Amino acid sequence: MASKVKVWATIISFTASRIFFFFIFFQIPLFRFPCRIGTCKTPMELTSSQLIASEVIPSGIVKALLYPGAIGKAVYNHKPIPKYNKLLEAYNMKNLKRSSMTTDLQHLEVLSGSYLAVAGAIIGLVKSRRLGLFAQARVAAELLSFSGKKVHFL
Repeated sequence: MASKVKVWATIISFTASRIFFFFIFFQIPLFRFPCRIGTCKTPMELTSSQLIASEVIPSGIVKALLYPGAIGKAVYNHKPIPKYNKLLEAYNMKNLKRSSMTTDLQHLEVLSGSYLAVAGAIIGLVKSRRLGLFAQARVAAELLSFSGKKVHFL
């Protein structure tokens, strides 16, 4: 009996991590949050805008992270797929270096949750882990705190 439960838990964990990867990398809108590019709707947009602005990672790597979502959005909206060279302009991330960091620092929980969600999606492809679940809990706690409700997670 215990082995059947373990098998089902493994199957569910594997499936959930692949679905989470799909949600994150194909940029299914999960929230609306003010960020450097206006309103970010996905953890990938929020993370990418911060990475481009801080110049921690080369823009080529960030473009590679954004491209699957750009293809998905273009297909869904029946628009042409943006060129790889014009990807930062399509996401309004071309001139982010001049923006102030106050919005990002005021809402550090959502930013850290977005970083963890992207990292959890990548790690979840290799081995199913709970990092993505923790990331979404961080984001949910911050977003619910805007409504004035007290939210307590471990």
